[in-house]
Amino acid sequence: MMALWKILREREDQKALTMGDEPRTVLHRLFAGPLDEVFRAWTDATILQAWYGPFDFEVRECEMDFREGGQFRIVMAHEDGLVFVTTGNFDDIIARERFTMVTHLDEHPDEFIEIFRPRGSNIEHVPLIWNLEAGFEDRGDAALVTLTTTYPVMADRDQFVSMHGERGWAEGFVKLDRLLGA
Repeated sequence: MMALWKILREREDQKALTMGDEPRTVLHRLFAGPLDEVFRAWTDATILQAWYGPFDFEVRECEMDFREGGQFRIVMAHEDGLVFVTTGNFDDIIARERFTMVTHLDEHPDEFIEIFRPRGSNIEHVPLIWNLEAGFEDRGDAALVTLTTTYPVMADRDQFVSMHGERGWAEGFVKLDRLLGA
């Protein structure tokens, strides 16, 4: 069974990050676990805190009111001490199928903000707010998650890609696999 999951995961990872002509990225990931468990891992603060973020980060705080209009706050600390705070709200929730969230990144470290909003640039004053949609598809004893991020400007998408931002998601997904027992 484990060999099958490795093959399925490799196939899915080949198309892990896709882009088009829009300011958007799409990540696909197949998880070896029932849809209910995978969906709960994204919507329960205690479980999310255990897997969210890259390997060299620790989620110090994770609060969420998972309902339409509900708020969330995630505080991640890098091993070198930088602290990243993400806040926002949930919109358009369909249990076990998808949810959307508006993420505010304006409490991230100045170094991060300066990368995405260089002083003196034509985007300096564009709010650093990204919209995410997490979609969930039942695959029997597995669940396919599709994470679509829409950025306010193309420069955000391009910067995210050039910084290999998908690596952070991929490392978090490895931690989630471990929680699911894969």
